[in-house]
Amino acid sequence: MDAPGEPVAHLRDATVAILHGRGDRWVPAALSAEFAHRARAAGARVARFTVAGGHSMLRRAPVWHTFARDVVLAGAGLAPMRSDLGAALDRPAPEGLAVPLS
Repeated sequence: MDAPGEPVAHLRDATVAILHGRGDRWVPAALSAEFAHRARAAGARVARFTVAGGHSMLRRAPVWHTFARDVVLAGAGLAPMRSDLGAALDRPAPEGLAVPLS
Protein backbone atom coordinates (compact mmCIF):
# COMPACT_ATOMS: atom_id res chain seq x y z
CA MET A 1 0.00 0.00 0.00
CA ASP A 2 2.56 2.52 -1.02
CA ALA A 3 0.72 4.43 -3.70
CA PRO A 4 -2.71 5.99 -4.04
CA GLY A 5 -4.83 4.02 -6.45
CA GLU A 6 -3.02 0.71 -5.94
CA PRO A 7 -5.05 -2.03 -7.73
CA VAL A 8 -7.70 -3.89 -5.73
CA ALA A 9 -9.67 -5.85 -8.36
CA HIS A 10 -7.59 -8.99 -7.70
CA LEU A 11 -8.86 -9.00 -4.09
CA ARG A 12 -12.47 -9.76 -5.04
CA ASP A 13 -13.78 -12.53 -2.74
CA ALA A 14 -10.54 -12.46 -0.69
CA THR A 15 -10.24 -11.76 3.03
CA VAL A 16 -7.83 -8.91 3.77
CA ALA A 17 -6.49 -7.87 7.17
CA ILE A 18 -4.64 -4.56 7.43
CA LEU A 19 -2.67 -3.28 10.43
CA HIS A 20 -1.41 0.31 10.30
CA GLY A 21 0.25 2.66 12.77
CA ARG A 22 -1.85 5.79 13.15
CA GLY A 23 1.25 7.98 13.25
CA ASP A 24 3.22 6.21 10.49
CA ARG A 25 5.46 8.78 8.78
CA TRP A 26 6.55 6.54 5.88
CA VAL A 27 3.10 5.51 4.66
CA PRO A 28 0.29 7.73 5.95
CA ALA A 29 -2.55 5.82 7.59
CA ALA A 30 -4.95 7.57 5.21
CA LEU A 31 -3.51 5.49 2.34
CA SER A 32 -4.38 2.17 3.96
CA ALA A 33 -7.83 3.53 4.85
CA GLU A 34 -8.42 4.52 1.23
CA PHE A 35 -7.13 1.14 0.04
CA ALA A 36 -9.41 -0.68 2.50
CA HIS A 37 -12.50 1.21 1.30
CA ARG A 38 -11.68 0.53 -2.35
CA ALA A 39 -10.96 -3.16 -1.68
CA ARG A 40 -14.32 -3.54 0.07
CA ALA A 41 -16.04 -1.83 -2.85
CA ALA A 42 -14.31 -4.32 -5.18
CA GLY A 43 -15.80 -7.26 -3.27
CA ALA A 44 -13.13 -8.14 -0.71
CA ARG A 45 -13.84 -8.83 2.96
CA VAL A 46 -11.63 -6.25 4.65
CA ALA A 47 -10.79 -5.39 8.23
CA ARG A 48 -8.38 -2.60 9.04
CA PHE A 49 -6.80 -2.20 12.45
CA THR A 50 -4.78 0.74 13.72
CA VAL A 51 -2.22 0.92 16.51
CA ALA A 52 -0.98 3.94 18.40
CA GLY A 53 2.36 5.41 17.47
CA GLY A 54 4.38 5.41 14.30
CA HIS A 55 5.24 2.59 11.94
CA SER A 56 3.64 -0.46 13.57
CA MET A 57 6.24 -2.96 12.32
CA LEU A 58 8.99 -0.94 14.02
CA ARG A 59 7.38 0.81 16.97
CA ARG A 60 4.98 -1.96 18.00
CA ALA A 61 6.86 -5.02 16.72
CA PRO A 62 5.46 -7.54 19.25
CA VAL A 63 1.87 -6.45 18.50
CA TRP A 64 2.49 -6.49 14.74
CA HIS A 65 4.18 -9.91 14.78
CA THR A 66 1.47 -11.47 16.94
CA PHE A 67 -1.25 -10.07 14.68
CA ALA A 68 0.52 -11.23 11.50
CA ARG A 69 1.17 -14.70 12.95
CA ASP A 70 -2.46 -15.10 14.01
CA VAL A 71 -3.81 -13.99 10.64
CA VAL A 72 -1.47 -16.26 8.67
CA LEU A 73 -2.17 -19.31 10.83
CA ALA A 74 -5.93 -18.76 10.56
CA GLY A 75 -5.68 -18.26 6.81
CA ALA A 76 -3.82 -21.54 6.49
CA GLY A 77 -6.46 -23.33 8.58
CA LEU A 78 -3.97 -24.02 11.38
CA ALA A 79 -5.66 -21.86 14.02
CA PRO A 80 -9.04 -20.26 14.56
CA MET A 81 -9.61 -16.72 13.31
CA ARG A 82 -8.96 -14.02 15.88
CA SER A 83 -12.25 -12.92 17.41
CA ASP A 84 -11.42 -9.24 16.87
CA LEU A 85 -10.71 -9.91 13.19
CA GLY A 86 -13.97 -11.81 12.72
CA ALA A 87 -15.90 -9.01 14.40
CA ALA A 88 -14.19 -6.33 12.29
CA LEU A 89 -14.88 -8.23 9.07
CA ASP A 90 -18.57 -8.26 9.97
CA ARG A 91 -18.73 -4.53 10.78
CA PRO A 92 -19.78 -2.06 8.10
CA ALA A 93 -17.47 0.73 6.99
CA PRO A 94 -16.16 2.84 8.55
CA GLU A 95 -16.27 0.90 11.86
CA GLY A 96 -14.69 -2.26 10.46
CA LEU A 97 -11.98 -0.27 8.74
CA ALA A 98 -10.70 1.70 11.72
CA VAL A 99 -10.54 -0.74 14.62
CA PRO A 100 -8.07 0.27 17.36
CA LEU A 101 -5.73 -2.55 18.35
CA SER A 102 -3.91 -2.21 21.66
